[in-house]
Amino acid sequence: MPLAGLSGLDLQRRLTEMNVSIPIIFVAGFDDELWTSAIEQGAITVLGKPFSMLALFSAIQSILEYSKD
Repeated sequence: MPLAGLSGLDLQRRLTEMNVSIPIIFVAGFDDELWTSAIEQGAITVLGKPFSMLALFSAIQSILEYSKD
């Protein structure tokens, strides 16, 4: 589903500007620049397409651990 003209990075930036702090997992094709930007801006991780269910579960576990702090 499109994000009303926003990229995932745009949405992440807007959330940061609004002081909304939520853990983010990006799902993206191979794009080193996007991956680097997403992590630098606070994403928990970026999963490359295609990704395994184990990778997704691991990312969710990271979020749960992050949320405990």
